[in-house]
Amino acid sequence: MRFRSISTRLLAGLIVSMTVLLLVDTVVTYSSYRRQVEKHRIDDLALYVKERTRTEQDLFDTLRAKQSAATDALRRRLQLMPPGSAVDRQFDAWFPEKGDGTRRSRDSLYDGERTANGDAIYGVGAYIGHADDLTPAERRVIMAAALVVDRVGESDLAKFENFFFLSPKDRLIVFAPNRAERLTFFRKTAPAGVDFDRTDQGSYPLPQNDPSGRMRCTPLSPLLQDTTQRTLISGCVSPIYIDGRYVGAWGTTVMAGSYLTQVLRDTPPGATSLIASDQGELVAFPGFTNPQALNRKAVSALEQSYGVPALVARIRAQGKASGVVDSPDGKMLVAYGHLDGPSWLLLVTFPKAKAQADPWSALLPDFLGKFLVIAIGAAILFWMVRRQVIRPLQALGDPGAAGAGALAARDDEIGHLARTLRDERARGDEILADLEQRVGARTAELERANAAKTDFLANMSHELRTPLNGVIALSSVLAKEQTTERGRQTADLVVASGRLLEQVLTDILDISRIEAGQLPITPAPFDLADCVATIAALHRASAEAKGLDFEVIVAPNVKGWRLGDDVRVTQILSNLLSNAVKFTAAGKVSLDVRGRGKAVAFTVSDTGVGFSPEFHERLFNRFQQADGSITRRFGGSGLGLAISASLAALMGGSLKAVSRPGEGSAFTVILPLAATAAPVAEPSTEQAVGDIAGMRVLVAEDHPTNRQVVALILEPFGVELTMVENGRQAVEAMAADAYDLILMDIQMPVLDGLSAAREIRALEAAHGWARTPIIALSANALPEHIAEARAAGMDDHLAKPMRPDALIRLLATAGQATPLAATESSAASTGS
Repeated sequence: MRFRSISTRLLAGLIVSMTVLLLVDTVVTYSSYRRQVEKHRIDDLALYVKERTRTEQDLFDTLRAKQSAATDALRRRLQLMPPGSAVDRQFDAWFPEKGDGTRRSRDSLYDGERTANGDAIYGVGAYIGHADDLTPAERRVIMAAALVVDRVGESDLAKFENFFFLSPKDRLIVFAPNRAERLTFFRKTAPAGVDFDRTDQGSYPLPQNDPSGRMRCTPLSPLLQDTTQRTLISGCVSPIYIDGRYVGAWGTTVMAGSYLTQVLRDTPPGATSLIASDQGELVAFPGFTNPQALNRKAVSALEQSYGVPALVARIRAQGKASGVVDSPDGKMLVAYGHLDGPSWLLLVTFPKAKAQADPWSALLPDFLGKFLVIAIGAAILFWMVRRQVIRPLQALGDPGAAGAGALAARDDEIGHLARTLRDERARGDEILADLEQRVGARTAELERANAAKTDFLANMSHELRTPLNGVIALSSVLAKEQTTERGRQTADLVVASGRLLEQVLTDILDISRIEAGQLPITPAPFDLADCVATIAALHRASAEAKGLDFEVIVAPNVKGWRLGDDVRVTQILSNLLSNAVKFTAAGKVSLDVRGRGKAVAFTVSDTGVGFSPEFHERLFNRFQQADGSITRRFGGSGLGLAISASLAALMGGSLKAVSRPGEGSAFTVILPLAATAAPVAEPSTEQAVGDIAGMRVLVAEDHPTNRQVVALILEPFGVELTMVENGRQAVEAMAADAYDLILMDIQMPVLDGLSAAREIRALEAAHGWARTPIIALSANALPEHIAEARAAGMDDHLAKPMRPDALIRLLATAGQATPLAATESSAASTGS
């Protein structure tokens, strides 16, 4: 059970309790204050909209009274108008025929003129459609309406920019003296056949649409003369009845960016004002500052963005003249007021988040005061607990601290803990010392084992490759010299057995180097198709000898030169093809090579024994085969697949397999082999034979068999050989004579090959002799051995058992030029 100090729990409990109380008090105060702020904001918005609605209602009441007065004036003028031809003459003078079935007002009515009784008339434009159908009564109404439009329009010009009369059959008279376009459309350019009844201003006051006879205001609609339909207007119209007969309507239009925008001025900070019809149509919005940039589509988008239709429906459901509601999405407070004349709603929206304003500025002093009290109390408690508890605990954690030893004498919790820790620390020191001793011994043991393993691998490589060199090389020569088929077959069998033993040795060394992380991957350009063909040729004979079909498919898109380690590619594919042939008694073995993105996929398929799903999990483990019977029937070390999978991973690829017992297997290796340019061609073996004829070669080799192998390979091609048995003799031979090339064994008596190479390079430097290429000819084939050879001044390395064609090409290449890397290495070793 863990020991916990009462003082610590008390301190934590007090702090938590005071913090919780402070948080609860803060939350309650915060919530209450926010509700008060929100209520205050709602009351302010409601009062603002109510007063603003009253102000704007006065304006529409004025407009309604103005249109009503215009109707009375029209009646009086019709009563006072003289009968007969005098009216017709004046009508023809003011509204001459256009020649297209319409009459238009003459220019002086807009520019200004005086009537017969001396009154001035100006700013008037008219379009009179169906002029041929005018009756005397209609002429009188139009004449009287023109005078009323001029007088009434002029009387309130400061408030209303225009005033018009519109009668059935498309007859319009407009007073608008301040328009930049001077009513040119109606007076001159409007085509015949303009249909005013299709506009809202023309259709709203018709008896069938408005039997009440009240003034009504239209929603935003395109301006008639604007062909782009981007200029939106709204109009307030009142029908005119004379003796119970509908003769037309009075109206005033406002553009979306003019008066209606002015109505929205002086909006409270953070609020947005807009006007909507009682049908949910947007009439005015602060963004309507440029009426020419508006269109019905843009207005509809704004209506949907602000949820105007749903908002208006919610307001109408309230049944109140003014009030405050939530927006449909709940994010806004919306204060509203009805404008009776136009049946519009004045709306003011305010974000709820702002209405519920953060009250921290008001609550901060109270919060800080409470926090200060808690902080002081916590500080006092902390000081007391620190003095009585924390410092003694810290002393217990540091045995060397002053007074740590005296703590064990205390009779409280601290004393108990001090005594316990003292005992545990002593026991821990004993355990740690024992563990350190064991770890040191085990580490030394592992280091010795690793060193022994390295030495063993190096020695095994050398000791096995040295006799293999003689077996394989001499068997190859023996096979060529046989005159009977049986003799050749016997010699070839010896060569094949030697190659198999070499492959087993290579596999064991490779798996050890892979485990140690010392197996290098050396990318270089190689011809993929040639590489595959060479590999296939090596395994086709063994497949056909078993009566198997052997098929190789190379897709066109992978042919050409690729960048990769062709030695490791060959090793992987050889392992897979060797297994496929080995485990297939009848049927077919195939190799399919295809591109897969930037990689190349090699698939080796067979119709052999296959393997079970249970074995798939350990398929790529070392020394693993499906079961013991496989080993007895087919042989093998069980390293091939493990090495292939590891090599594929080292090259950045993968190896996978699918199989069914008794049906065969398919192994797919995917390797990232990028396409590359072809390198400069190396000389062929035939060319190399001509290049090495007459060369003087010094061979330093202590093993008689290996010397004989070199002689059997090179003497038939005219190479002059000088044989020595150790490194000292090689140095003396170089001092006495000149050679084109030196073949140097590494492990020799008296003086090893590495030391001999260093002395030869020093001899060349001292006498200013030309550099003689030195090729290491050794069974030491590990990467570290090759690196040591180059560091000693050697130019290249050929591993035993050697292949004749490789030796010939290496002599031809080394005899032509000395690699730059080798020159630098030699200079470094001789210049010290």
